[in-house]
Amino acid sequence: MKKVIFASAVMAMFAASAMAAEEAKDAAKAKKPEGGKMFEVLDINKDTTISKEEWLMPHDKKFSEMDANKDGKVVVDEVKTYQAKQAEAHKAAQAAKSAAKEAKDKENKDKDKAAKDASKSKTASASSKTTSKDKN
Repeated sequence: MKKVIFASAVMAMFAASAMAAEEAKDAAKAKKPEGGKMFEVLDINKDTTISKEEWLMPHDKKFSEMDANKDGKVVVDEVKTYQAKQAEAHKAAQAAKSAAKEAKDKENKDKDKAAKDASKSKTASASSKTTSKDKN
């Protein structure tokens, strides 16, 4: 009887421990906002809210980047120039990404070829040893 009570007590402790761990997970999920990546980026101080200051910060930065002559105003030409620079930067980033992928693909292809060549070499070597033994 004592064994049954002891086993029940141990099982209850494990169950309580598992439930506490699950509750901790739920609490962590509840704290994390469901606003996605944009929310995470805008919530600069990570307090799970976005203040007006946090909301305006990236926009203020972009405005400053567009205001080429720093007069506190953005005109159409400045916007067009900014957009052209952004497009060029995006193109350059895509080209770099593409070049990196091509280099990696070539490296993998070279590794595969080297592995196949090594395998063929081992097969040929084993075959020639067998032929040598047969001659003796």
